[in-house]
Order: sequence, then C-alpha cells, then structure tokens
Amino acid sequence: MESIISTSHSLLSFSNEILINHIFSCDNLTITDLFHLMLSCSQLHDIIVDSNQLWMCKFSQRWPLVHKRIQDRHNVDWRNWVSLRLRVIQEVKDTVMSMSSECYPLGKLVNPLHDVEKWIELGHPISTFVEDELCEWVWNEEMSNQLTLTHYSNVVLFKLRIGMLRKNLLNIIMEEPNSQNAFFEGAKLISNWFYFTSDREVNLTALLDVEICLQTIAETVKRVLLQSRDSQSTEDILKAIDQVLFVEMGLRAYNATDSIKWNHPCASIHNVLETFVGYPAILCVIYMEVAARLGVACEPIYVDSLSSPEELFLRCRVESDVFFVGVCGDAGFIDPARVNPTLMDRPGVTSQVLFRHMLYDVIFYDESRLYQTNSSEDLSALRMAVRLACILCPLETRKILYAELCLKDEQEVDDAHQLLLSAGIGYDNPVMANCLSTLSTQNAEIGAAKVPRHRLPSIEFTVGLVMNCNCRHNEGYLRRDLCVIVSWDESFRVVSLKKWGMWWEPITHGFNLKQPYYHVIFFEPDDPLDASNHLYVPQEALELWSAYHEYHDYQSPHNPGLFIYFKCFDGHRYVPNDEHAAHFPEDDAVALSLIDG
Repeated sequence: MESIISTSHSLLSFSNEILINHIFSCDNLTITDLFHLMLSCSQLHDIIVDSNQLWMCKFSQRWPLVHKRIQDRHNVDWRNWVSLRLRVIQEVKDTVMSMSSECYPLGKLVNPLHDVEKWIELGHPISTFVEDELCEWVWNEEMSNQLTLTHYSNVVLFKLRIGMLRKNLLNIIMEEPNSQNAFFEGAKLISNWFYFTSDREVNLTALLDVEICLQTIAETVKRVLLQSRDSQSTEDILKAIDQVLFVEMGLRAYNATDSIKWNHPCASIHNVLETFVGYPAILCVIYMEVAARLGVACEPIYVDSLSSPEELFLRCRVESDVFFVGVCGDAGFIDPARVNPTLMDRPGVTSQVLFRHMLYDVIFYDESRLYQTNSSEDLSALRMAVRLACILCPLETRKILYAELCLKDEQEVDDAHQLLLSAGIGYDNPVMANCLSTLSTQNAEIGAAKVPRHRLPSIEFTVGLVMNCNCRHNEGYLRRDLCVIVSWDESFRVVSLKKWGMWWEPITHGFNLKQPYYHVIFFEPDDPLDASNHLYVPQEALELWSAYHEYHDYQSPHNPGLFIYFKCFDGHRYVPNDEHAAHFPEDDAVALSLIDG
C-alpha cells in the first residue's frame, strides 16, 4: 500500500498534460491499471476521470476495430463506453458458457436466445460491443483449441448478426423507402446477409471497398467528361457513366444462361463490383450511387415488356427534361426519341419493391439449384434467401415456406416458430404444428442427454478416441478412414439410426448385431452436415489409432459436429465437454487407461 501511495505522489510531480498525453496513454498501461490508479489517490482519480481524451485512447488501444467504426468520436463519453464494454465482456462470457448445457446434444438453439434479443433491442453501442466481443471469442488464438466455446460463440454471433441486419433493414427500407440512402444502405445490408462471416475485418473491408470502388468509378467518369467536352449537361454525365460502367468495366445483368452458382454473389453489391455481373436491382443501385456523386439523381421504375414480365429502368428528371437508362439486356442511355411517352409519369419504385423483385429471382434460382443437388448447403442458401424475403415482403406464404425449409433438416426451427407466431398463424396450421412437435422432440432429446449412460464390460472403446474405421463397401473392398467416436450402444439399435441419421453396414457384410455399435464422425467430410459422414459401425470394424502424437501436430478436423461434444484435443484424444462427460461418466478413466496402455 505504501508503494502505491509513493507512486501516486511521484506521478503528481508531473503536469496534467504530461500525465494524460505521455504517461497514462502508454500502450503498456492497461485499463485495469487506470482503475487502480484512480483508487490510489483522489487527485489522480479526478485527473483520470475528467480526461475524455485519455479514455478514448485506452478504448482505441484495447478495442481498435470498434474504435475505427465510430464516426462522431468527439461526442462520446469514452469512460462510460469503456465501462459498458467491460460489462459486455462478462455478459457475453455468461451467455456463451451456458449454451452447451442448453443445447447439448443438438448443438443448436431450440428456444429463443433472450440475451441476443435484448442486445439487439438496446442497439448501438451495446450490440456493436457484443458483436466485437463474440468475434474475439471466435478468432482469439487462445480459444483455437476450445472447440465447444468456439462453436457456441459462432452460434450466438450468427443470431446477433442476423438479428441486427433484420433490424437495420427494417429501419432503413421501411422508414425511408424512397431515399437514396435506403437503396445504397439496403444493398450493403443484403450483401452482408448473403455473405455472413464471423471475420469482422472481412466484413468491414468489404463494405469499405464498396465505398472506395464507387468513388473511383465517379472519378473515372469525371475524367471521361473532361476529355470529351467542356460542357457537362445531365445527358453528357449519363452517357459518360454508361461508357465507364457498361463499356469499360463491362458491367452486365445476371441472366438465365449464367451459372446458378452465381446467384447469391450477383445479389451482393461488393461481389458485383468485383465480377461486374449482377442482378438488375444491384446494377441500378451502383448506377444511382455513381450518378449521385456527380450531382445527378435517378429513380428506378419497372416497365411491362413483351419480351419479359417487367424490365427495370432508371429515370432522371432535370427541370423539363426526362432521361431514361436501361440496366437489363442492352444497358445504357436510351435515346429520348425512342422513349414511350407513357413512361414519363410512371411511378418510381421504392427500395423495398426493388429488392423484393430481386429476391423473387434469387429464390427461384435457389430452388432450381436445390432441386438439382439436394445438398444441405443449397438448402441453407435457399432458407437464408426466403428469410430475407420475409423481412422485405412479410407475406404469410413466405413465412410458411421458410418454416417448411427449416423443418427439412431441423435447422432454425425456433426462428421459424417465432416467425409464424408473429404472423398470427395458429397451431391448427400443419406447418406450425410440425414446428411445435419438432421443438418438443428436440427439448426431449436435450433432457434425455442429461441421464448418465453406464458402460458394460463388452464395450471396448470410449467417446473421444481417434480410430481407424474399416468400412466395407458393396463392391467388397475395405477403406480405412480416420474418425472420432461420439457415442456407443451396447448392441445395434434402430433408434440410434433415427436419432443420428446414420447409415450402417448391412448384415450381409457379416456383422453381428449383438456386439457394441458406435456412432463415429469422419475427420474431413466433403459436407459436414451430410448424413453419410456419420457412421454407425460395429466394434469389430474399429481399431485404435496409435499415432496420437502425430495427429496433434498435423491439423484439426474440419467437421463442426465434433465441437458439440468435445472441448479440446489434448494431444491423444478429444476431451469431452462437461455435458458429454456427464452423459458418459465412466469413459474418461477407460480412455486414459487405453492410451497409457
């Protein structure tokens, strides 16, 4: 205590300016150190508390990415924000740490996550702080071997991000549907929706690149104008934009002859500015933004056409002159003499209508691709597109379609249930009844997993062990695959097949059904959610993999299914998390004896 007092008196020999700008602002003096100094001396307390600049400095040192996103920094009470950010650390920790007990063994939410709903409702800066903290949990190198915590950090982050995007879309598009800002900000939010990633730097960079790219295009148009003539009429500006966007850059509309794989990228403005192929709605937004930076306002309109149900155009009014620009097919400035007079007073469309039309096409192509592949990845892509459509076009039919897609693989059923409730859909509706039944079944599975399972002497292996699985195929040959044991049964059980969605090697391969059977997960599946990556195999098909010391130095598995059951890899085996260990209470001791032996 005497040393602290002595230090405090020594510091007071310096001027406030030196203390704030040089000593207390040093990187190696943490926020915790500042609080300790405040408690050590009343004079230092007053100096530190009163310096908003010092607290901003400490905030930027500790949370640089959040600080970078704040625009009006001089009107922020930085000491209060530091306190809020520190409180968020504990709140996020409590939420993530509790997720496993609430979601095991499903690894997904069954009930609404009220903490996330609260954070979204509170808005900025709380929601921003929570997002940043979750990203730290996901990307922190110290967390890289904490499989369960990393998994649930991603689950919470996904819920938060989707909720924030939904709220921001509604605020921007619904409150100011005709504003220039609604079109541009709406396009960026939709881009984030389709390209969700837990890497916050990737998200920030992508949006920043859009701003830089559009400004660069506007500067290029200015140079074209200067080279061509001295006058810069509205018609000249529009033709110069045409030259840069549609001729030099080759920007064009996505059409039916393009690959279906381009579907979501072509609805994302940051990707369209890289590939120069996009939905007409996104081309409209790009054109409008470039024109606005050159002082020209445009508005989108839809026009009935003989060749297609509707075509999208941009209209620009300047006093008594009206100009049109096409973005579908032969894009570019349209000769006024060719314009139908009935188009002059045709009403412009709102941002909500513009993006809603685009989503109709996105969903159509997603459905076509899912019909071709029937893959879980494409089902997830369609589900995300339909969920976005439910925001921009909250029709009951869309919400029911979203719920049906959720029920297909039992993902996001809790969200579908809440969405149907918000639409006033009753439990007499079969889709709503299926949602309720699925959630009830999932809750029952969570409850059943809390009952311990005790070993029999016939069970040789344990959960978490890395094994060689000798898989026999119909052709008669063997394949050895590296896998991890997730659970076991005393003998073959049909109910396990229904629970895990696995396939098992048929009786014709000569396996005895009365021996122990194991649920195993492959290390590196092509599609981690595909049921064929989960095997239900007999004990005689497994053998202990002996090269434990080599595996830890090699790489971690790419199958997220492991994260639900195991908290880390200790160099020899996958260590069950608390919930999995409680479900198989005797496996830990047996696993250690097998490894030591």
